[in-house]
Amino acid sequence: MGAWVLWLHGQDLQSKYGFGDGDMPDVVWEALEDEHGIELARAVDWHVVLQSLVREYLLPLVTPPIEVHDVDTNHKSDPHRRPARPQRR
Repeated sequence: MGAWVLWLHGQDLQSKYGFGDGDMPDVVWEALEDEHGIELARAVDWHVVLQSLVREYLLPLVTPPIEVHDVDTNHKSDPHRRPARPQRR
């Protein structure tokens, strides 16, 4: 499989439904499934991956700097769902 790109948009930090509502993008799912099989794709905790990507790659580019917090919600039934929520420093 070829390389793929995942865009993280800063405005998604302000949206309840940002970053695809926290769901694993199809391109990521398909890459994991194609390269490593369905079991690994199901085992990946996308919310942890998304949190790491936001903190490592997106937040350093946001000006003025903001601080994010992981917040449990009852938006979906997944107890591991912790979307990033922005707060001004």
